Amino acid sequence: MSVDITIIALNFISSIAALLGAFFWFRSATLQVAYKNEPDADGDYSAVITTGENTDFINTVLAQSLWSKRGACSCGIAALLQGFALLLQIFKA
Repeated sequence: MSVDITIIALNFISSIAALLGAFFWFRSATLQVAYKNEPDADGDYSAVITTGENTDFINTVLAQSLWSKRGACSCGIAALLQGFALLLQIFKA
């Protein structure tokens, strides 16, 4: 009986991790960072590439990379939990 509850819990947590992964990847695909004409910590103005409606290309790519990493980690956790749930189902008999 407790193995069945563990399998259900693993499946539930896995589905939440997969949904989080989908959210993170969607956020990564739609994210844009606006260009700010401000000096850095040294007082210098760095080179910038702007696209579209005043979008900072480099900072947008960096932010998208971070959100993609979160999505990949979340989906990896979901896959691991599904693997554990599957192994428990196979060996519970």
